[in-house]
Amino acid sequence: MKKLSYLLLLLLLTACQKDETVVKNDWLNDKLNGRVASYRITNYLAALDLGELYPSDIIGAEGRILYNEKGFRTEEFWRFNDETSRKEYRYEGDNCVELISFNPNKEIEERGVFVYDKNGVLQEELYYNAHNKVFAKLEYTFDERGNLIELLEYDPEGMLEESQKSKFEDDLEQERYTYYYDAHNVLVTKYEYRYDKFRNLTEGLLFDDSKNLLGRWVYAYDNYRNVVSEESFDADNVPVEKRTYDYKYDEHGNWIERITYDGLENEPRVITKRQFDYFD
Repeated sequence: MKKLSYLLLLLLLTACQKDETVVKNDWLNDKLNGRVASYRITNYLAALDLGELYPSDIIGAEGRILYNEKGFRTEEFWRFNDETSRKEYRYEGDNCVELISFNPNKEIEERGVFVYDKNGVLQEELYYNAHNKVFAKLEYTFDERGNLIELLEYDPEGMLEESQKSKFEDDLEQERYTYYYDAHNVLVTKYEYRYDKFRNLTEGLLFDDSKNLLGRWVYAYDNYRNVVSEESFDADNVPVEKRTYDYKYDEHGNWIERITYDGLENEPRVITKRQFDYFD
């Protein structure tokens, strides 16, 4: 979370909307419909031959994500270059209290410990390396409706590296301030968000500490509320990057194929396939 470009990629994912009628679980967080037991995900290079688009070589990691019957993640398996790693989630009630990452040799590589208050509200996350040494600490503050209004991140020595403060209206994040700390200065950036009537994030704007616009991101959605296009612009409103998506869905409304088109030329780049198993 140290790089501004990484934060910008997370803009859409972290500006989350809430539905107070739905019990929060990972099915909801992962935008899944139905009682998903597990799904497999694989990315392929998109190839075009005689006008026909098809998946060719596998790129990146192949994954399998498992859920329990309450809709919480229990395990993840990832394979990259013939090596397999695993993540295991451990719970107390409905609260995830530990996340353990195993390397291909089945040894513990990282461990996350999650601490809650007496009301079950997340307070902090502690991350340990293979030698059981803390390498990151995150502290959370939520408002009375469960919106994250402050996030603090500390380095292994306990020094504050980054902080984030947010303002909400009707459970939708309207503004976010991000502060980066080093030995000499503090860089302040401000995000602003705009939503449509379906509570989808449609536009994100980034300003510096002098309120100068640094960049803008625009999103469009299909009827399943999945992003079908995202485009970024610089401070002069010049297009910087564009990405569009085509989806195929199963009978539950979960996408099982996504074609990613990159660049202003709208070239097909990646075909992502997901295979679902359901509890019923």
